[in-house]
Amino acid sequence: MNFEIKVMNSKLLETANETAIKEGYNRTLNTKKFFETVSQYGYNPDTAKYPVFPLMPHEHADGKITDLHMRIEIIGPYNEDGMVMKAVLDCPMEIYQQLPVYDYEASEVKSIN
Repeated sequence: MNFEIKVMNSKLLETANETAIKEGYNRTLNTKKFFETVSQYGYNPDTAKYPVFPLMPHEHADGKITDLHMRIEIIGPYNEDGMVMKAVLDCPMEIYQQLPVYDYEASEVKSIN
């Protein structure tokens, strides 16, 4: 299994979270609060790209065996004090596998702090 940093958009984030809730996975998000926080820091949550770090493959929900899914950490915006927020989500593997890999070589830093 490849553990690269990937990027997620808001639509896939919402779809992954809805599936995690439906499947009873242990880690889900309050997407309304997540997107409100992104907006508070001047970003459009609908067009923002969220870095996604794989934490571990996981196959339990509420103590029972489930389909394999990836526990991920989603990074939100930064401000002058550093990272504003991050969230952990149990992401369905079919969604995780389709996420694009973050390309350091092709990217440029737009802003730091």
